[in-house]
Amino acid sequence: MKRLILLIALSIAASIAIAGGNPATYNTKTGRLDIPDVIVDGGPINYSATLENASPKLVDTLTFTLLPESVALAEDPSAPDWLFVQAAAMALIADQLTLIDLYEISVEGVPDTGFSQPFAGLPAYELFAPGEARGPIQVNEELGQVRADWIASRLGFAKDKAMTKEQFRKFVTGRGVDGISPASIKAAELVNYSVTALTNTRANPYARIVDGQRSEIVLGSYGLIVNEKGMLSSPAIDSSPVRQVNWVLAPDVICNFPDLPVPAGIPCGYMGEWMRKNGARDTLAALYSSAYTPLVPFGYRSQGTTEPWELLENTRADGSQATLGMAMAPSIWIVNFLLIYALNPELAAKMPAYWQAIPVEVAQALYASDGQVPYSQYRQFFE
Repeated sequence: MKRLILLIALSIAASIAIAGGNPATYNTKTGRLDIPDVIVDGGPINYSATLENASPKLVDTLTFTLLPESVALAEDPSAPDWLFVQAAAMALIADQLTLIDLYEISVEGVPDTGFSQPFAGLPAYELFAPGEARGPIQVNEELGQVRADWIASRLGFAKDKAMTKEQFRKFVTGRGVDGISPASIKAAELVNYSVTALTNTRANPYARIVDGQRSEIVLGSYGLIVNEKGMLSSPAIDSSPVRQVNWVLAPDVICNFPDLPVPAGIPCGYMGEWMRKNGARDTLAALYSSAYTPLVPFGYRSQGTTEPWELLENTRADGSQATLGMAMAPSIWIVNFLLIYALNPELAAKMPAYWQAIPVEVAQALYASDGQVPYSQYRQFFE
């Protein structure tokens, strides 16, 4: 029995299902798979699409790629521009042509990193994410520019496609062709906060007031942050700016979904709009053409899986468990890396090169809380 893995280029965070009773047909001579009825995100409109076999011969798993020109409304030949983006998300189609969640794909021959799905993401990219620190010197160690440039190239993003320094300066200060506005200032605040949190290594510490004293925070390898109130948490908890910035980064199609209400005061889709208006279309196109797009659905599903703590578990080869903050999930780390690299490669080079397990006492305290504990009570475990 062959499995069909479709590399279907979907709008970010979209899901598909085969609609109705019309069977999909596969032509063994042309290698094309015609799907007459496809539902996107449970919507009321059906689409048809054709996919082409891109697999080597004599394999048990068939990989298909979308033929973009084939996309049409099932009852109308006009193709919607918003439905498909440039890169691919994976879906597994069983014999009866029923969609299975994309993170249930099993792939053989790939080293086991100990992360389950959806946290691991696509096996082709997982090994570019940090591995476990092998000693104290690697804890909170930064990538460095050479390694960051190499990873970016392997993930499909060319360094010369990143924002210029002038574009970056304007973006993170709320400036641009439209001038300064409350929306641009809010977006800049969320982006700056998030970049600082996600590049929090020895190369980029930040300060917090803990027990009335200014303290240097370096927790990147653990996937944790300390907020302005001195509370320790995963950066992915609902109240964190690092979680809220997702709306700023979202494509327009997500912002227009009626079932996804945007939090008040956060400019949804701001990054893409700013790039298109400020001469950074090539940066946006390069980002969407990289590993960013197929990994976003995995990150989207990862966040919210372990509410309210936003922690994940890694199973080592010896069977022992390690608890991490969500920022160190391979799928999320790579998405964040590509976003930051697109903005400023020098900042991406400061991201953590290795992950480190959260001390057991701290993990237990976080799980026993609403996702936050006072850093002052647990700082000794990180010193």
